[in-house]
Parts: sequence; C-alpha cells; structure tokens
Amino acid sequence: MKSFAVKLKKVRGFTLPEVLAAVLILVLISATVLPAALSAYKNAVDAANAHVLLSTTVNALRAELSTAWDVEKIEDGKTITFRSADTGAWSQITVDKLDGETQNKIILQEYYKGNNAGWLGDDTLKTAKARPLVSNAMTKTTRETSEHMTVVYTKAELSTDSQDNQYVLISGLCVKRGDVTLAQMPDEGENAGLVIRVMTKTATA
Repeated sequence: MKSFAVKLKKVRGFTLPEVLAAVLILVLISATVLPAALSAYKNAVDAANAHVLLSTTVNALRAELSTAWDVEKIEDGKTITFRSADTGAWSQITVDKLDGETQNKIILQEYYKGNNAGWLGDDTLKTAKARPLVSNAMTKTTRETSEHMTVVYTKAELSTDSQDNQYVLISGLCVKRGDVTLAQMPDEGENAGLVIRVMTKTATA
C-alpha cells in the first residue's frame, strides 16, 4: 500500500503552459477546419437541391408542352405561346419577374382568348394570376441569405420537321443564386439543351 502511494506521488501531471498550448491548438483547429467543413457541407446541399430543382423544372416544362396545341411562336427567344390540351386555356411560358420580385424566373400565365383577339389584345383576358412554373417552395434557399435559388433559360426556339412534328428547344436552362450557376442542362454536343416534342399545330378542340 505504501509503495502504491509513493508511485502516485511520482506521477507527473500537465503543467499550465502545456495545457494552454493544447487549448490554443484546439482553438486554431476549430477556427480553420470547422468553418471550411461547414462551407463544404452547405455547398454540397446547395448543389443537390439545385439539381433537384432543375429536374423538377424539366418535368414541369415537359408536362406543359408535350401535350400543347397551337404552339405559335417564340417571342424574343424567351416567351413560348401555346394552348393547353388539358384545360384548353391559352398560355405563355416566359422568363420574367413577378410583381414585387427582383429576380427573373420561369413564369406561367394563362389567358382567355376571344375569337378575334390576338395575344394580349383587347379581348384577351388573364384567367389567373401569373405564377412560377415551379412553386416558390422549391426555390427557397438553403442558406441564411435573402438570395433564393431561381431557374431560368437563355433561349427557346420552335422547329418544325413537318405538320405533325414540332419541337421546342430550350437552351441555357439553369439554376442560379444571384450570378452563380448551381446546376444547368448541357448546351453542347448532340443532346444540347432541352428538346420537347409538342402536338400538332391545330387543336382538335
């Protein structure tokens, strides 16, 4: 028992300078490595959410346009005008700002078109408020910032192989936060852009 007590007295603990040095090392590691790890995690989450949003937008565009009748024209490379086969409503898909918002996004607007009315003419009435093609809930940011993810495209074109084969080609489709592109459709090679086959030019209804 006595020899054990002697051994305990001989055990040397950490000195104050050693403890302070260890604490300083831990503080330095926390100040450099932890923020980098959190930033990498947020970037990975942003990238994943951006790809989900891009995929959701592609599906929404296909759902609207693959059954569209009377696809008439692409105005300024941004606006696609068509008639919905599901509702019969005349519609526009365009890259624009909603009221009170600062960022462009893909907007869907439905109209009632009179017999003699042209697009946005006197007899053309809006049947619903313009809304994002993809809900705002999908575009909410994953960071604590006022900038949200938004999805846009650069250009839309209409090509016709024959009376029964029309295609809308959308290029520059991407998800952005501010000026930073988080996800995008490839615009080079054989599968460049988003190609959607639309219905015949004249609706049956």
